[in-house]
Amino acid sequence: MATKLLLTGLPGVGKTTLVKRVMEVLGDRSLGFYTQEVREEGKRVGFRLITTWGEEGWLARVGLASPYRVSRYGVSLAFLEEVVARLREEWSPGKVLVVDEIGKMELFSSKFRAWIEEVALNPAVPFLATIALKSRDPLVVRLKKALLLREVTRENRDQLSQRVVKLFLRGV
Repeated sequence: MATKLLLTGLPGVGKTTLVKRVMEVLGDRSLGFYTQEVREEGKRVGFRLITTWGEEGWLARVGLASPYRVSRYGVSLAFLEEVVARLREEWSPGKVLVVDEIGKMELFSSKFRAWIEEVALNPAVPFLATIALKSRDPLVVRLKKALLLREVTRENRDQLSQRVVKLFLRGV
């Protein structure tokens, strides 16, 4: 069975930074995206998805008209669903699928949700993802029970990033 790992932790603890480090070390052996906070004049205005192939697009932002909302952010599913379609097409054995994050905003998309369920539970697909510490979404709860789960803390994040890289390099 391929390596499957969920990273969780408090907001701001370094989950995304850890994932970015792992992606850098794995290089073209990783395929996926991370979520980048966008700030203007020191205030958070939204979130962008940044892919391993160099594209980026909005996931959510203040002032975006959308039927999907999280707090003050309107959520746009268009770019996320384009990314999912490309990941479906381009994944091949030997590549680690990386998803930062399986969160409230992303889970508005039924296409994203179905794809996550498909790849996370497929024994042939190496999979690394981040989740919110307190997520109660039924899919996330199920994944927490089925996959290896590690909490990222300020104390363990540097050591954990090295361990995660080794774990995936061994399995790829």
